[in-house]
Amino acid sequence: LDTSTRTLCIYTSTDTTFVIYSFDDGYSHLSNLATHDLYGKFGITNIRSFCIQFSSNFVWFADQGGLIRKMNFVDGTLVTGKLQQKTKHMKAKYLKMVPGGSCILVEDSEGKIHPIMTETYTLLPDITMIERMFTLNDSVFGMVQSQDKNSLEIQRLIVTGSMSISHATRIEESKIAGKTSDIKNKHWLSYLYSVYVKFPVQDLLNPEQKPFDFMFRVFGECDLKKLSDVTARFLKSIMSGLQKTNKPLDFLNLGIYHESIAKSSVEVPEIDELSFKSPMLTTLEQITKKLIGFIPTQIARCQMNHFVPLTDGCLIQVSGKSDVFNVKDSMSLGMYEAVFNSWKGPVKVVTSMGKQSTGKSYTLNHLTGSSFNISGGRCTDGCWMSIRVTADCLYVILDFEGLGSFERTDQDDMLLSLFNSAISSLTLFKTEHSFDRDVDRIFTRFNLGSKQLERTEKIFSGKFMIIIKDVAEHGVEEVRNEFEQKIEKVIKRDPKSNFIRMLYGGGHEIYPFNPFESEDYYSETITLLQIIQKDIQPHFMDGKSFMDMMKLLLAKFAINDFSPVDSQYVEARFKFLCDHLENAMIYGQLNKELPKQPENSLTNQDDTWNQISKKKNVGYPEIDLVFSIEDSELVFDASHFTAIVKNFSSRCPPNHQNFCFWRKALETHLLDCLKMRFSTVQHWINENIKKFDGQVGFKDLLERITASRTNLENKMRGDFSLCSETCDECFLECTQIKKHHGSHACSSSTHMCSAPCEFCPKEDNICKKTSSCSSRLGHLESHKCKEVNHRCGKRCSFFEKNTCDKECNLPVIHEGEHHCGLPVHCCLKKCSLDACGEQCKTDVNIIHSVHKCHKDQCIEKCSIPTCENNCAANNHFHAHTLSERFKEERCIETEPDFTLDGNPYHSNEHFCDRDHACDEKCEMEGYCKTKKKKVESNSKEESRGEFKGALSQFSYTDSYVEEGKKQKCLMRIPALRKEHTGKHLCSLDNEKKHYCTKVCPTCENICEKQHGHDKTEGSLHTTRHGNMRNCHFVVNQDDFDVGGHRYQVGEPAKAEMCHIFCSSLGRGHIHVVKCEGACHNTTNVGRRHETCKYGPNKNQQKDEMLHSAYWESIGFEDPCQEGDIESFGLCPFYCNGPDHIRRGKNGKILDEERSYCTLNLWHEPVSPTYDGSGTVVNGHLFPCTHKFASYHFVLSLDDSGSMTGKPWDELVESVTAFMKNRQSVSPRDKFSIIQNNETAVLVAEYRTVTEYNPCDLKFRGGGTSFKCALQKVDEVIQNNIGNNPSRGYATMEMTRKEQPVLLFMSDGICDDGEQEMKILRDKYKDKYDFECYTIGFGRENLEKLKDLAKIGGGEYRECLEAVDLKIAFREIAAKYPVLASAMK
Repeated sequence: LDTSTRTLCIYTSTDTTFVIYSFDDGYSHLSNLATHDLYGKFGITNIRSFCIQFSSNFVWFADQGGLIRKMNFVDGTLVTGKLQQKTKHMKAKYLKMVPGGSCILVEDSEGKIHPIMTETYTLLPDITMIERMFTLNDSVFGMVQSQDKNSLEIQRLIVTGSMSISHATRIEESKIAGKTSDIKNKHWLSYLYSVYVKFPVQDLLNPEQKPFDFMFRVFGECDLKKLSDVTARFLKSIMSGLQKTNKPLDFLNLGIYHESIAKSSVEVPEIDELSFKSPMLTTLEQITKKLIGFIPTQIARCQMNHFVPLTDGCLIQVSGKSDVFNVKDSMSLGMYEAVFNSWKGPVKVVTSMGKQSTGKSYTLNHLTGSSFNISGGRCTDGCWMSIRVTADCLYVILDFEGLGSFERTDQDDMLLSLFNSAISSLTLFKTEHSFDRDVDRIFTRFNLGSKQLERTEKIFSGKFMIIIKDVAEHGVEEVRNEFEQKIEKVIKRDPKSNFIRMLYGGGHEIYPFNPFESEDYYSETITLLQIIQKDIQPHFMDGKSFMDMMKLLLAKFAINDFSPVDSQYVEARFKFLCDHLENAMIYGQLNKELPKQPENSLTNQDDTWNQISKKKNVGYPEIDLVFSIEDSELVFDASHFTAIVKNFSSRCPPNHQNFCFWRKALETHLLDCLKMRFSTVQHWINENIKKFDGQVGFKDLLERITASRTNLENKMRGDFSLCSETCDECFLECTQIKKHHGSHACSSSTHMCSAPCEFCPKEDNICKKTSSCSSRLGHLESHKCKEVNHRCGKRCSFFEKNTCDKECNLPVIHEGEHHCGLPVHCCLKKCSLDACGEQCKTDVNIIHSVHKCHKDQCIEKCSIPTCENNCAANNHFHAHTLSERFKEERCIETEPDFTLDGNPYHSNEHFCDRDHACDEKCEMEGYCKTKKKKVESNSKEESRGEFKGALSQFSYTDSYVEEGKKQKCLMRIPALRKEHTGKHLCSLDNEKKHYCTKVCPTCENICEKQHGHDKTEGSLHTTRHGNMRNCHFVVNQDDFDVGGHRYQVGEPAKAEMCHIFCSSLGRGHIHVVKCEGACHNTTNVGRRHETCKYGPNKNQQKDEMLHSAYWESIGFEDPCQEGDIESFGLCPFYCNGPDHIRRGKNGKILDEERSYCTLNLWHEPVSPTYDGSGTVVNGHLFPCTHKFASYHFVLSLDDSGSMTGKPWDELVESVTAFMKNRQSVSPRDKFSIIQNNETAVLVAEYRTVTEYNPCDLKFRGGGTSFKCALQKVDEVIQNNIGNNPSRGYATMEMTRKEQPVLLFMSDGICDDGEQEMKILRDKYKDKYDFECYTIGFGRENLEKLKDLAKIGGGEYRECLEAVDLKIAFREIAAKYPVLASAMK
């Protein structure tokens, strides 16, 4: 089991079968990828050992004869040739794959370990004396026993570039002393070779920084000079190996500094620093940035159509996130964020994409100095990020996994490539030196994403550079021209929306590279870097803006949100400000729960290191107070109000003499503090939005945040003010917050007046000293102490009226009634206004029926529903019947209820004195905006985007769907008004776009065009299509495959996206809809009644529609590429002629250019008598013609004495398998069989392959003669040429036109045949395209057969075992597909 690819391989020894399974993402469902019967396919009856190279989809095994085999476990093909030639001398007993798959360790029958490179089959130095190999923690170890049997050594077997090394740990037998092992091992320092092979020696981005110097100290007990020589030779060998790579090694010399030291030495001499080069000075900051960028981090991956961001290397769960901003806020890039936040210079993003195993990571490492993983197989999963910092630029390096692998779907590749093109300044697309069908398929996947996102100044503005690997200098122009022509075809296929035009604003460039490890390879790397440094323009001018954009893109891709980025980027900033506005106003920081740290402070989000804070000197001359206040120290909530008052009081304590001035200064101070906070917040907002000024929606968003800020300011001014009531303990006013709870209290702790007694100095005979006043603070009468009886002390005369409970404060001897000293004795009855609840403050001596408290303002709330402020009317009884009675009793003239800008205003409505936000919805037609919303689902699987079907289970992205929203009116309701004039509008911009309300019936996404556009004739709706949640699969079979997903008829199509689904169906596909009689209307072009029954409900009448007709019928623009749209309406049948297919030596298809029927879909059959250009086959018209329609295979089989018994039976099996292959592929083929020893006999002549009978092959035995066999071949071909054309291409309607193909097989040698083979070539090669294969069977020296193949202009196949013979015949059969047939 390999967890990185989620692949399981099971081998059953009873029937020699490999079964390959694939797990889904959650390891909850298992699907069968392939089953390979080794005996049925290759005649292999048993295998000794096997191991899996999951990264490259290969299984390695040793067959019953000990021969090493390598099989692709996806398509079941065996790799032959070079591997067998290099390993045929080994009798393999045990195989072990090293981690990473770069090397396989083969243990032979003698116990020797042979390391073999898996890609090149290079044989590395043998590892001897290994007792047993075993695996532990993803490493391969070997156990070695010393010759004296007294110690056991565990070796970790490690393979690098071109040598085998081991790191040994010795386990000594403790009871035996004085005995040591004499085992020689490669030293662990050979790691240095691997490091400098995989990674660059010189940092090209920082050329002034030289490689490290090494000082090697070797401790030993033997001859130190000899040890020193050994060390020097060892280091020199590493340098020699590195020099063979042709890398520039000017600054690296591992052998310069080394010394040998006696192991018994007590003191180790200090290193002579002068012997080293002068070290370069560097800062801790530079070192830290290097360390951070040294280790790449994975930021995203794709799995089963799902783009998944990672934070700190862990998957982000987006299922609970409501929108793109919540997903973005949950991301973290770890220590990389510190670098991005602090970087103030330009940022360039260099990315690498391409086919798997083309050296993408290697090129990036040597170009930029990064350290991405390198392997011969699949080594990159998703997208990995690294950074490189130079003096004037920050380089962000992104390494993407190889495209086109079987583990990934078309949508996976589309999402990765779309993210890459969106963020990159330069994309390096690495590919082989031929533009094959794999590259064309990858570019097609790129095209799928070209319409998903709009290009802006920041995204899709990079350059697309095609790096062509391994191009020799003489072939540069030829390869460049080939790629230019193919790129032009890609562009012409869809001139308006091809991926180069839509996704790469910087255009494209083709850059051929010399072969790997040539001198020119590394010089071209330097040239490419100079292009990046000089010609590639940065799209981000600081690290913070880049990080914000990358996080936003990651979040958008995670939830399939492809709405425009620019407006969303502006919205993201305003949303951030709005979310933190209240905390900023009250607490002066982003989060009230967190401590006051830089990251929690009010900063410009584009420059988070510069905190926005204010400091102000304030002065209050009335109380002679000047001091400084710091905005960041202020908190404006009820719990901190007392702290501000206490701080003010500590600087200037209140007293009886200055209380009025002190209170007034305190009120001013509170207002100053608020104003400073308001100014700080306003500055914080301005700094964070200034770069967005002028962008779409900026004015509206600014208006909304300004309204929110104004409302908060007004609320804080009202809430953060002093209470106007009297202290419960004295006569001073309360100094608590306005809406406090509990008793009223001033700022005094004693509430007693401290002024000197006014009577004590006048009565020296009574009082010996002056005492303080004993009255409460704020009293109006004279200051009197309590030590001498200066007061009357009797009950105040108002006691009897229940309006006073204090003592008389007049002198002992006074005239008139007793009086406590209060200026007015209030009525104290409940205020006549029921909602008030306060006591009447009217003088008890005044006759009155309307009781009024101390409040003058109206206490009702503002009549605007969303407003929490009190009414601003200066009339306590405003809009009440008591108002007029009160005025009559008090003889008060009628005054205006409100005053606005100096103008009187009368109204019985309750209003505050501020304008208000309108709470109504916009009245404009159409949707004001569209937004992604969470899809409501009935199961956890659906909410997570998991498809559970009858035949497959997988994850997909389907958590969000678009919904149209009407925004609130942005107009302000003027003060003292209930509504504004004019319509309710969501924008101050008259040109603001309101979206059409039409939704796609397939995916439910909303049309992106202006509302009302469909009133113009011919205007179709358009949208960015999503998952087909309103569709199910209707087909004329039980199950089918779409892009690697297996479905059963009737299952929902919600896992597929509209345009990708159509692209997957490809040329000539149709759409099936319910029949409503429209198919009978002759004007409905592209629609007809069903021609077969479609499930799941076959009784329901249905119609078939062409692709373009379907999209036109639903009123939406076709979302597919222009070139694809055209092909969807064409006939899907194609010619299967060999001229259209380019194959490798093993028969594997390298490239294919199909020749399709030139007519439209649903065309009438073309008559066989058609006399125009092209070829007619089965009613289809093809533009191609072919020289031959079938083949004549002539098999010359060796039945000499050495082939007796099992070899002959194995040969008959191979021939039978060959014939069965041709019967299934092209039953019109002809064959002739000749058996030859010292004579040749014709067994079968010019029969169809369906007439083959293995019983016709009778073994004879005898000697060997090639001459007589080849003469018989000449006779058979000559007799059956018939009237074949002499030259040129004939049409497919001609007869007797088979191409002669010779298969000459032998296991022996002789000294004739050269002249006869030359005759065959001269007579039939040019005229009839004669082809020949010589097949050598066994382990004899068969050089003669190689020479014959060369003379005949053909190929030689070496078959060591029966399985090789079977493979050779099968691969030759596969090279000749059926000709002149129409395939669909």
